[in-house]
Amino acid sequence: LTVPVLPSGLAWNQLDVLEAYLSQGVDVEVVNIMTMCYGSGTLLPGENYGTGSVRAIDSTKSQLKDYFKKFANIELTDRQAYGK
Repeated sequence: LTVPVLPSGLAWNQLDVLEAYLSQGVDVEVVNIMTMCYGSGTLLPGENYGTGSVRAIDSTKSQLKDYFKKFANIELTDRQAYGK
């Protein structure tokens, strides 16, 4: 599953896709996030695109752990979530 991402993580529409897949039993082996030029309005004060990308990865990791548990009854460790 390849999806765009913001520094804050996956947007609601990408989360809806992930929810639909997990709820229907799709084995989501990989979530490929597209870190990119986010635009100045999405970065925190003093943040650059590199640190924004790190924040995007960390935010997405937390979202994946929540969604896999809630919609697929799968508890991911941090390492497993980062590995997705």
